[in-house]
Amino acid sequence: MNLKIVSVLDETLNRLELTRYEVALQSRIRPSTVSDLANNKSKSIKFDTAAKLIDGIEQLSGVRISMNDILRVTTTN
Repeated sequence: MNLKIVSVLDETLNRLELTRYEVALQSRIRPSTVSDLANNKSKSIKFDTAAKLIDGIEQLSGVRISMNDILRVTTTN
């Protein structure tokens, strides 16, 4: 069994009716970085980037979110 970390950012943004671009602006993160994360093209994420992303989403939506709303650990056989 192998563990894999995948992005669930798009699911969260859709649920909260937010766009990648407005989250990037609010979070002060490059739009391409947000897009890469949402499309599972990133191989890593810095803690400060994750914190900015969570803060930006919370400010825009008024909803409390966590790292589980951005990334999820899955298993593969």
